[in-house]
Amino acid sequence: MSDLTSSGIYFQADPELQQVATRSADFCVKFIQHKFGKNADYSEAFVPEIENILHLLHLSMPASKPSEDDIEQFCSMFGSYLGETYRRNRGGAWGVSDGRTPTLSFGGGFKSFPSARVYKRLINGEEDNVHHWYLGMIQYGSGGASTQNTPPSTPPPLPQSPSTAPKEKGFFSKLFGGR
Repeated sequence: MSDLTSSGIYFQADPELQQVATRSADFCVKFIQHKFGKNADYSEAFVPEIENILHLLHLSMPASKPSEDDIEQFCSMFGSYLGETYRRNRGGAWGVSDGRTPTLSFGGGFKSFPSARVYKRLINGEEDNVHHWYLGMIQYGSGGASTQNTPPSTPPPLPQSPSTAPKEKGFFSKLFGGR
């Protein structure tokens, strides 16, 4: 069932995507424990730690030159964790918008694109701070933000890397233990 939300973005709940997001978020928890020794517990108090980890990774990207596949996998994992943290604490539903974009629908018909936000954080740095973004979701979800004259913004799809040549193992592959 598809519906047009108040923001004008089509959204379709997807129980299968919910399962994928949950598994990916759980993998993120294990990854954080293994690589950083921290207990990611889906609490909102842990969101600043996610920002700190993404900050460190952003700083290391120029030297490590991760592949687009590595970045996309990382964005999916951390985006799922952030979306699941919001959904578990404040409600919401995973689904797709524009036919294929993984989307978290929350309070009052608002839509969020957690994986795209993580991508922007890794590429752009502090200007796309995920902790500030998360606080904004809380504000919008509770009806505390004015939505008049604010056009919705749909993020661009994550870039696809060409698959013509075998890829050298990059930074994120090394973080994932050579996966």
